Amino acid sequence: MDLDQRPELTQGSVEFVATTEYMVRPPMPPLYFFLIDVSISAVRSGMLESSLTQPQMMVVSDLDDVFVPLPDDLIVNLADSRSVVDVFLDTLPSMFQDNVNVESAFGPALKAAFSVMNQLGGKRLIFQNTMPSLGIGRLKLRGDHVPVYGTDKEHALRLPEDPFYKQMAADLTKYQIGVY
Repeated sequence: MDLDQRPELTQGSVEFVATTEYMVRPPMPPLYFFLIDVSISAVRSGMLESSLTQPQMMVVSDLDDVFVPLPDDLIVNLADSRSVVDVFLDTLPSMFQDNVNVESAFGPALKAAFSVMNQLGGKRLIFQNTMPSLGIGRLKLRGDHVPVYGTDKEHALRLPEDPFYKQMAADLTKYQIGVY
């Protein structure tokens, strides 16, 4: 056998450079897109302190019809815009210190981020502190039904409440977008 010429047979981890025939599209520069929950619980928990980034902010006002006016303007080259990102990081905690909103429009934010990223792919980093309660993908607390635990109805708590997330996962995979 040719063990010395087949590292995949003798090594625990092997990386191969994929040729163009294995690629859906040409390699793209890395894209990182940050979704940040700025609800009152996120602010009070300290989640907005110091380590998050997003050069620009978009507020979605119509949760049922998500629209991103200029998606390309939300993406910047970090090397060219480092000072803008640094200023944003420094001001992020104070921008929302007076926020009293307890609601979270996580689903519409996911859709908006998808419309920005679907041409390029990339990694989406999500910092979510509150259960989604507005717009598509909203969820309701289901774990407080103690009599259900230990019965044949308990499995219903593990079933998806909203098909939105399953469809979003399929769309993200199709357009090579990872979620972290």
